[in-house]
Amino acid sequence: MKKTAKHFYFWLSLITLCGLGIRMLNINYASLWADELYSALLAHPGNSWYEVLYIQREYQPPLYAFILWIWVKIFAYNEFYIRLLTVLAGTACIWVSGILGKKIKNPQLGIILALMVTFNPVQIWYSLEARFYVFIYLFSALSLLLYWHIITHKPVNKAIYLVKAGVDAALCYFHHFGIIFIFAQFIFDIALWYKSKDHSIFFTKLASYLLAGLLYAPWVLWGLTEGMAVKQYWLKTIDIGAYLTFNLGYPFVINLLAISFIAVFLWHIFKQRNLLFTLFPFLCFMVTLVPVIYSIIKMPLLVDRYAMVMAPALYCMVALGVLYVLNWFKHKSMWKYLTGIACMLAFAWPGISESFFDKSKLDKQPWREMGQWLNQQPDFVSTPIYVNGAFVKKMVNIDFYLKNNEKALALQSLVPGQHKKMYLVETNAVWKIKDSVLKRLDSSYTISQIPFNKGKVNFGNIYVCEKNNNR
Repeated sequence: MKKTAKHFYFWLSLITLCGLGIRMLNINYASLWADELYSALLAHPGNSWYEVLYIQREYQPPLYAFILWIWVKIFAYNEFYIRLLTVLAGTACIWVSGILGKKIKNPQLGIILALMVTFNPVQIWYSLEARFYVFIYLFSALSLLLYWHIITHKPVNKAIYLVKAGVDAALCYFHHFGIIFIFAQFIFDIALWYKSKDHSIFFTKLASYLLAGLLYAPWVLWGLTEGMAVKQYWLKTIDIGAYLTFNLGYPFVINLLAISFIAVFLWHIFKQRNLLFTLFPFLCFMVTLVPVIYSIIKMPLLVDRYAMVMAPALYCMVALGVLYVLNWFKHKSMWKYLTGIACMLAFAWPGISESFFDKSKLDKQPWREMGQWLNQQPDFVSTPIYVNGAFVKKMVNIDFYLKNNEKALALQSLVPGQHKKMYLVETNAVWKIKDSVLKRLDSSYTISQIPFNKGKVNFGNIYVCEKNNNR
């Protein structure tokens, strides 16, 4: 047993280091995009802790913003360190996933889970994004790990329940979908209690939920209350299919393979009547059902990337399905090894390709390149810059890439004819300069376009507007 444990931790360490290397390789491949720049401006070292809290209150819980704010104060306020925080969290996800798999079944499941998280395109992408999503995965995996230990071992030591309460509260402080994840565990506990009638363990777990609720209560009373009062959101429709498949992130054929392994897992637990393993599909079901109901009743809220909270449960189903398929073969048979290697290569190749060969999927928005171009212009200081973007203390996205003390202006404040020359900065999607704005300026300005493209992807443009006195 000791030898097996040593082998497991050796391979898990090797896989984790491999995952760290892949993530570090591309940490600054693309510039920070709009959402990341919102995080960066929010966590500016010059902000006070109350400003970080106050600005965040209507959007997301504040824990990631606070951690990033402290992080850049300790290290440095630049692209590398802003992203390094999530790279390290994404690497920790690999290790925790390995321990989770070992706890649920055996070291083989732990290694499969660790490999999946290491090379999963979604996990790689969000490890390279200065946002809170990998922290959602990390703390939902930790919560699931502790929960599984509690329901399988029924520990007498109450310290683990205190730790579980802290992890659950932290998960909710990273994202409000964490509330649904914890609520699903509570409902599952009621089912376990109904079957076992073990009052002592149930009330101990209930106390842990109450403690997590008390820790989260300050945000419920202030930030979440304000967030729930919002009457419209940028999302217009709900796409349940995209939400359910988001965490896979593979090409279509490999997604079908993953779904087939989930089907094998579901068939197996139905055949074996394994109550504990029904936890995984139940978590996914609840984390889908509740926001769908909210989206129908009030407003769309089913953002696909919010599904990260159920990723550990989803990956567990895929990995268990792989393990069940491999167990159909004879022990130590050649076909068993070949099938296992083929499955892992199928799940690993998209992430390897994206990280080393075809990096087009890592391309984001060209804020860095635009900032560099603006900084190189001889009239940079004297020429006003207008842009659409996220506003944090009157700062917009491009401000992060401008020289110290240089701030761009909000496009909404632009008055045609006010300046002799202007730079209008856009990237794709909602930060685009509308054609109606350019048409309105065309009567007073000569407009030239500086494109920022990578290959065939239209990333954005800078429009140079010079006043034409003849018009």
